Amino acid sequence: MAASSSRGIWIDLICAMWEAPERGVIEGTPAQFCKLVGCSADEFSLFLSETKSLRFANVQELSADPQGAIRVECRRVLREEKQRREWAKQKSRQRGYTESGPKSADCPPNVREVSTDCPASPSSSPSSSKISKSELEDWYDREFLPRYPAPRREAQRLSALAELRKLKPSREKFAQIIAGVERWSRSPEWTKDGGEFALGPGKFLKGRHYERSPAVGGNTNGSGAHSPDAAEVLERARVGGAS
Repeated sequence: MAASSSRGIWIDLICAMWEAPERGVIEGTPAQFCKLVGCSADEFSLFLSETKSLRFANVQELSADPQGAIRVECRRVLREEKQRREWAKQKSRQRGYTESGPKSADCPPNVREVSTDCPASPSSSPSSSKISKSELEDWYDREFLPRYPAPRREAQRLSALAELRKLKPSREKFAQIIAGVERWSRSPEWTKDGGEFALGPGKFLKGRHYERSPAVGGNTNGSGAHSPDAAEVLERARVGGAS
């Protein structure tokens, strides 16, 4: 059985892999891994040796340098991610998005993968392009959440997805939401205490905060008056902190 420190490192890495750009895979130097999971160099060295002897993870050294980059993979997460993608494709085909169907700018991403007739860029799709439920969830997990403050990513998932379905967003709306999240993620309200005071994703979408901009230079606008948007965010943060 692996040492308790190795088990703890592995659990933390699995959590990080879930939010990684390539789900199930994470790369970095030993120093970066130690900083990520909060362990010592000796504990991480023990973890690497036990992954090789017990084979509970795939570890690949990307450099001959002992302090060079390392690639760590979770086989189960990779397997389930592959299956999830296959299910998403099947579900989209069941809803009429097949290879033999119309191939136009309305093609969703999963059809674009198998069709050379669809445009390469999603931004060229019209606002009326249809978005399936599986695509919506995939976009939420892969594009929306990684840009959200880490402490609030797991909050209000169901309500956030429900709000997205109500919006029936086009690809242009997706781009607007992402731009809004990136604006707010740099604001003082959202960066305070590592993002603890950021709005939950559900409230952010329901209140259409992506259509607004946070206050510049504090909580007042150029005339010195209190910014309504900032005030609303601060009020929500106070309510959340009190609860």
